[in-house]
Amino acid sequence: MPRPTLLIAYGGFGLDALQRLLHQSALRGVLRWKASQTGGVASAQRQLQDLGLLALPDPFERSPEVAAQAASGTPQFLTDLYRQIKEVPSEALSAEGGIAQFIRHVADELVSQTAFDRREPVGLDLLVLARPTSPETVPRLDILLQGCLESLADSAFFRTAVQGAENLNCILILDFDDYWRSTGFPEEIAKATELRAALRNSMQSWERRRTQRQVALDRCYLLDGRTAVGHRPSHVRVDEAVLFLELLLFEDLRTERQGLYQQQSLVQPIAATFGVRLLEESAMALSREAAATFGRRWLDALIGDEEQCPDRSARCLAETLEPYSPEAIERRIEDNRLEQRFEEGAEALAKALIEVPDRQAADWLGRIREVYERERQSLEQTLNRAGWELVSAIKEAHLDDLDQRVVDAVDADLHDERAPASLKLVRDRIEGARAALTPGQDGPVPAGSEDGDPLRRLALLHRRYREQLDEWLAGQGRSLHWLWPLFALL
Repeated sequence: MPRPTLLIAYGGFGLDALQRLLHQSALRGVLRWKASQTGGVASAQRQLQDLGLLALPDPFERSPEVAAQAASGTPQFLTDLYRQIKEVPSEALSAEGGIAQFIRHVADELVSQTAFDRREPVGLDLLVLARPTSPETVPRLDILLQGCLESLADSAFFRTAVQGAENLNCILILDFDDYWRSTGFPEEIAKATELRAALRNSMQSWERRRTQRQVALDRCYLLDGRTAVGHRPSHVRVDEAVLFLELLLFEDLRTERQGLYQQQSLVQPIAATFGVRLLEESAMALSREAAATFGRRWLDALIGDEEQCPDRSARCLAETLEPYSPEAIERRIEDNRLEQRFEEGAEALAKALIEVPDRQAADWLGRIREVYERERQSLEQTLNRAGWELVSAIKEAHLDDLDQRVVDAVDADLHDERAPASLKLVRDRIEGARAALTPGQDGPVPAGSEDGDPLRRLALLHRRYREQLDEWLAGQGRSLHWLWPLFALL
């Protein structure tokens, strides 16, 4: 709502319009509420923000029981909603100027809520709804509005003008059954003529006040039941007035359609009319649109990540997967059979390699390779068998019902009442746990695994050893050539 607004229902027509406005606006969710410091029941512990509703009786109305009929048979929540419409106290109705002072008090309360909030424009819209059924109703409304406007203009809240608009706007909406009545009983025709004359005098009086720069009525909208296209029932005109009020209050049109709220110039007349139509779409189309909107927004929530939804942490899934992290598994495994088997196999492998005879022979390296491959395969089979036994024991002890516990944890996180986790977050948790348990390339690289041949360095050293041995024997043989005859003799 652009700024505080005070709606005054004058008579049964205005009260019916305010009740329908509250009902439709509450269903649309456009009403703003604030906590109330007073009120003993739950329905009185909050009240409308920036919107005041008043009901004034019309002494010339023939059927004052309209309000009672409207309130009878309504659901309890509507009855609580209708309590937002305040009635003027009887002492204010009887005292001279009492109504104006009471309206001034209500308006000051409305404006004081936003007077120090720079985000809200300072000002007040005063809207009055009435259905004149007697010529005396129009001048009574003029006296009432003139007293209210003069009292409000004296308030400190409305002495500073608002940029681009007046700080106090008054709009009057009048409804007639047959404004241009020219047929029927003579007394009805005479009454319609007097009513038109009273309204004409009222408009001229308000225009004179505006010419004299006095506070005055800004707009007077007229509704008529008899039009060129036929008769329009009373309930249709009430609905049209309510739609027009919703347009003025909730669609933020003051900047673009200032002429709806006040005259653009003194040349324009105060009296005006409007036409508003409500387009009702198919219930099936609306239900499908609502379902599609819900589905789209629900999918957006499901695919949201932890950065977008910091309160969604997939707590149940994280607690379920935490005992199965590599660190937790290492802490829970106390079986050292793998280490023992590896140490025993490595010791047997080293002993078998050392026991290979005749290191100076050319085929020594080949025999070393045969022994190494035989012992390596034996150690590999031993470790695989021990590892499989260990994994089977761990699975039987800890992993038998893990799949069902993960399913239950995912279901609990996705359907959490306060902060349901998104599908992306759940998937990331599971993928992270799986990646942590998958062997990677971050561990130490075993010695000799870079070229795929662990005996490559041994072969190089053995070749160098044989070359040096042959070179030494060849050198020492030339220096002892004179001893060969002695060796031959021996």
